[in-house]
Amino acid sequence: MAAKNQFINYLIVICLFFYGLDAYSFFNIPFSWIGLSGILLVAIISDYKILLNSKLYLVILILLIPTLLSSVLAISTKIDLNFILRLFNILSFFVVLIFSLKYFDNIQNIKFFNLLQKLILVFSIFAIYSYIAQIYDFPELIRNRSNTGLLGDSSQTTFWKNEPHRMVGSFREPVLLASTLVPLYYLYLFSSRKLHLVTTITSSIVIGLTRSDLVRIYFFITLLILLFFYIKTKELNKAIFPVCL
Repeated sequence: MAAKNQFINYLIVICLFFYGLDAYSFFNIPFSWIGLSGILLVAIISDYKILLNSKLYLVILILLIPTLLSSVLAISTKIDLNFILRLFNILSFFVVLIFSLKYFDNIQNIKFFNLLQKLILVFSIFAIYSYIAQIYDFPELIRNRSNTGLLGDSSQTTFWKNEPHRMVGSFREPVLLASTLVPLYYLYLFSSRKLHLVTTITSSIVIGLTRSDLVRIYFFITLLILLFFYIKTKELNKAIFPVCL
């Protein structure tokens, strides 16, 4: 069982790595799609009973009602690829969510968080390098995901008019970097027994330099939650005071 869990750990981290390569593609297939498909496959292989959950399909059906109605009104005989993609996104989200809640609730998975720490550090270091490279015109991987530039197939935009330079890392937009890195950062921050100080500081800098409003929302809600638990328990969460390994 331990060997199986470790194998699943590696698969999850590898899939998250591919998901983080949001601005890049392989033969016009975005790496983020490959990563998302991989995570979905890992969840199903680990617990196929997730797909037998009738409540899962009820929730998905409710969420798809607007899309179904628009498809019926359009009376199109062609296969709607946008509908299929939306169905896949909703299905994969709930399957992975159910898998994650069960997987991390039943396992004290220290080894996973060690792998997660390394993944967060890799994303953060790459993001800082790309941030500097875009300013000083250093070599950088070509962002080859189609239709990410201002002119269709042109190079991806990494600077915005009338805005200071923002951290994008391996993602197409600063908000996409924030929406991926912050949940991983939180998972690591509040689940690990000891925190790696370099990873914590580096990832915090990266998240801050996205200058995303989403980050402000995340941390405002977090502050309220921490304040609530402090009033309730009179104790500060240990994650507020990182300890270097």
